[in-house]
Amino acid sequence: MLLKVLASLFGTLGAYAVYQIFKAVYHEVTSPIQNLSGPPSTHWFFGNFKDLFDDEISGLELGWIAKYGRTMKIHTLFGKSQLYTADTKAIHHVISNTHIYQKGPAVRMSLGRIVGPGRCSFSRSFPEAEGRFRT
Repeated sequence: MLLKVLASLFGTLGAYAVYQIFKAVYHEVTSPIQNLSGPPSTHWFFGNFKDLFDDEISGLELGWIAKYGRTMKIHTLFGKSQLYTADTKAIHHVISNTHIYQKGPAVRMSLGRIVGPGRCSFSRSFPEAEGRFRT
């Protein structure tokens, strides 16, 4: 009986793991970020993160910006693509339009520490939070 339960448990966990792997690969292949240029991944596990963390003063990011432009694709853990931008207009657009780009709890906490409590660090969407302050 115990062997059947363990086999069922491991079979379920195995099927879930295969599903998650296929889902991650599908999102990576169909992502519009794939059309952006960017530096090649230098490590199968760390991607470009290892280069970024090891770089202290050599200007690696400035070299990438000069070569690939202010918005590019970098590789994160397991080679997953991520958008990287140094375009101040794009960053301002994302930070100031909280009704379009919701921020996670960690980002809200960090922004609250940097700029103080306000539009950038609301825990609810801005219109909902703004309504609370009007009443």
